Amino acid sequence: MTKTLLAIGAAAVALTAAPSLAQTTTVAKGVTCTKYVNGQCTETHKVKYKVGYVFGPTYSYTPMTDIPAALVTQYSLSPDYKYVSADGNIYVVDPHSYKVTRVIEVPAP
Repeated sequence: MTKTLLAIGAAAVALTAAPSLAQTTTVAKGVTCTKYVNGQCTETHKVKYKVGYVFGPTYSYTPMTDIPAALVTQYSLSPDYKYVSADGNIYVVDPHSYKVTRVIEVPAP
């Protein structure tokens, strides 16, 4: 009987938590709303793409010539890969699978 009550209690907690998780939405590319007050987004967070994220073949990739030469040398960036420069990071993308293989945080100037 105790196990049944605990299971019901756990299910109730899980069901009540779901609506708050569903409220997190993207308000702009690379930005997600993390806090709402009266239905309005009041706090945002930059989204960072993780290793394994797929940008796809039609994404507008950053030309290697637009990446500072010092970073290309420091991180041994190769023309064999595609690159995305966004939100203070350089994402190294496999040209065949379009998956992020490496994330490089760019130091602020």
